[in-house]
Amino acid sequence: MIRSALVCLCVLGAAVSMADAGPLNPPAGPIDTTGRFGPRIELNQQNTPGDADSVFKILQPGSYYLSAELVGQPGKHGIEIVSSNVVLDLCGFRLVGGTGALTGVLCASTSSNITIKNGMLFSWNTGVAASQPINELRAVDLQIGATEAWGIDLSSAEGARIDRCYASFAGLIDTTAGGIKAGDNAQVIECAARNCPVAFDGGNGSIFDRCVSGECAEGIRAGERSLVTGCVFDGAGNTLMGSIGVFADFGTRVEGSIVRFFETGIVARDLAVVEGCSVASCSTGIVAWRQTVIRNNNVSNYASDGFGIDTIGATQFARIDSNHCTRGGTGVRVQGNLNFIVRNTTGFNSVADYDIAAANRVGPIVVDPSAPAANAWSNFIPL
Repeated sequence: MIRSALVCLCVLGAAVSMADAGPLNPPAGPIDTTGRFGPRIELNQQNTPGDADSVFKILQPGSYYLSAELVGQPGKHGIEIVSSNVVLDLCGFRLVGGTGALTGVLCASTSSNITIKNGMLFSWNTGVAASQPINELRAVDLQIGATEAWGIDLSSAEGARIDRCYASFAGLIDTTAGGIKAGDNAQVIECAARNCPVAFDGGNGSIFDRCVSGECAEGIRAGERSLVTGCVFDGAGNTLMGSIGVFADFGTRVEGSIVRFFETGIVARDLAVVEGCSVASCSTGIVAWRQTVIRNNNVSNYASDGFGIDTIGATQFARIDSNHCTRGGTGVRVQGNLNFIVRNTTGFNSVADYDIAAANRVGPIVVDPSAPAANAWSNFIPL
């Protein structure tokens, strides 16, 4: 009896608590109208009227927000920014372009300190772009799809930062374009691109950190003296031959990344460094140019007429060191001279484990690490 009374009291208490807590599906709360530069300004025809080439136009510094879906118009940009010191919060709403629409969000003047964040842009020529030199431009938490050219094109911006943005089915018309394009000294962090001709394109001195691409004909074009670190580039499903997973321009460093299912996995131009990468299921794994360092990479399942690591004919002063090349045609081929080839291991190659031209510096090629000919610089082959 006492137990029944206690149970009834507990049920009654829970019911009262739920009633006090309000409905289980409350209406959406109001949009925050305070921001970094004072009270936030709603985008509308009273506050930010458009003109002949834009639906909305931001002319003054401030913190702006979108309160409803924006539908594009032929021959117009969705939102045009022509001021410095602007924060644009899309508040999770969609900007839908349509036939003949131009850019979803365009930074159209020489300015600085602009942030665009938290929204979705579909069916524009370009999703987000800068048409003039801009400093301190940020694009954060944007999802972009079905663009004719680039999903994001900030190539005119110096030192832009692009965080947690995702582009898919970009470059539908312009097949030289694709997901995300950054300018010099940019940072592209935790971004993704899928089903694009080119996933990422970076200016000189840029950083690409923990980025991912899938089903893109090219993974990344990294400009001179850039850094590509902790990324994954997967070309499975792309239909364009001659595709490259990573193109590392002069002096670029590629480290700790995974590259698979491309015609060529990684192309390392002069002075580039490729270290600690996994390259699999590419016709040729890594192609090295002059004065490169190719070190501690695992290259596997290249084509029967391909190469784990290859060099261009004029390669000199490259260091090919401590790589593991297995299951393909030729493990390591060096065509130039005065290169340094040491401490590599190869195996299960149908053509040759090593094909090295004369006048290179090569550690002894041995089977048994304990053999008299073996030393600390030896290259190894299986039994």
